[in-house]
Amino acid sequence: MVVLDRLPATVLCGIAEALCPHCTPDHQRRGHRKFWSSAGAGGPLPGPDPRLRTLAALARTCWTLNDVATRALYHEPCASVHLVRTLNEKPELCRHVTNLYIDVVSDRYNDSVGTVDEDNALLLQIAAKHAPGGLLPNPSSANEGGHTTPGAFLAADRDYFVQSLLIAMCPNIQDLFASCGYRADFPFSTPGSLPRLRHLHITHTDTELGTSIQGASQLLTAAPRLESLWGYMISWCTQSIPVLPHVRELRFVNSTFGRNVLVNLLRACPNLESFAYDAGGATSGDEQFTPRQAQRALLRYAPELKHLELHFANDEGMSELQEVDEEEEEDEEGDDNHDDDDGNNTCLNSRLTALSSLETLSVDWGCLERELKGPDDAPYLASLVPRSVTLVEYFPLVKPGWGESYLKLVQRLAEAAPALLPNLQTIRLEDPYYNAGMDEFKGPSKEEARAITEATGIEVRIPPYQTYM
Repeated sequence: MVVLDRLPATVLCGIAEALCPHCTPDHQRRGHRKFWSSAGAGGPLPGPDPRLRTLAALARTCWTLNDVATRALYHEPCASVHLVRTLNEKPELCRHVTNLYIDVVSDRYNDSVGTVDEDNALLLQIAAKHAPGGLLPNPSSANEGGHTTPGAFLAADRDYFVQSLLIAMCPNIQDLFASCGYRADFPFSTPGSLPRLRHLHITHTDTELGTSIQGASQLLTAAPRLESLWGYMISWCTQSIPVLPHVRELRFVNSTFGRNVLVNLLRACPNLESFAYDAGGATSGDEQFTPRQAQRALLRYAPELKHLELHFANDEGMSELQEVDEEEEEDEEGDDNHDDDDGNNTCLNSRLTALSSLETLSVDWGCLERELKGPDDAPYLASLVPRSVTLVEYFPLVKPGWGESYLKLVQRLAEAAPALLPNLQTIRLEDPYYNAGMDEFKGPSKEEARAITEATGIEVRIPPYQTYM
């Protein structure tokens, strides 16, 4: 009979990972699930997972199993006041926290073992360890060198206080999802205090107006090895962005910010390889750069970009209302201003092909200068794609009323690929159910896509597949 605690360490770790709800295939992600559930969150919280109870039971059996189970229990814990209390009582557990997904930390967790006053007193006691001299930097008045106290921070917003404190208590975090609403601050995170943080995902906590990148500025300076920055409903930033030399991926969904913020972001990331942007429209903000402005900025500040996703179908025409900045034209384009002499200077044009290292390109009809009519528009689509690209995605590409023309366009593009796009291997199409209720538009079936693939040698893929998220 095999004794469990005498099994090899690798086997025991495999057992713990199989019981961990975050490590099983149906839950593995880099913030994807939280990305969508966070906006406007406030629904009922799920009950404790029975697998966590099993891990907790294993941890109580013997020292060998305790070590293995504890690592699985605490590598991605549920953010709460109770967690703060536990980590304070057993600081050796802090080293196990590598993933932290903080949606909202509030009384709806109902996990406190004391009164609110008792909890607050404990929080202030713990905060004193992370606030030398009893003062904290106050980003809202950073230009004046302003400071605040832990007590004032706690009184202003208890949720953000707990969130900021939790992050500071866990220096080994590698993947962080943090709420960054109207008044989010992270004053307990000092420069360089998160040396292992690789992926930072900030999100707005409301359903309108958006939030600022500068709310997470302390997290950016705390993570010297940050590689990926994601944002949900980002709409503005009035302060400079610190240099992020290791960031290779920027991804913003349902966001709305202007050309200056875009340029500052690109300047801050000199080694950028992937840029994704999904315009959120007037709900998220009141200033939006145009696809053409994005093209100019990328050509100048990210010429070695490998992956690009631009989706403007939801910007409700905001980008067309942006005034052309004459200083921008002089500073960034110089003698290349002739690329605007093509009728529509807000959309992508053939200059995009200068991104000669690009491998994947995803655009929608909001980026195009003209409405597509049928298969004769295939050369126009091809003219926007650099010859280095191996995969193009159109999500969504067309408006209602297309019928079979959509399929013919895709087929014509695949047929022309060997001559126009010699490295193209895959064309990914939009979900035919993306535009719900649009009976005029029917996406191609799997059989039709397979027929194009067999006839042209270009793989045509339709959902289900993982799109830009």
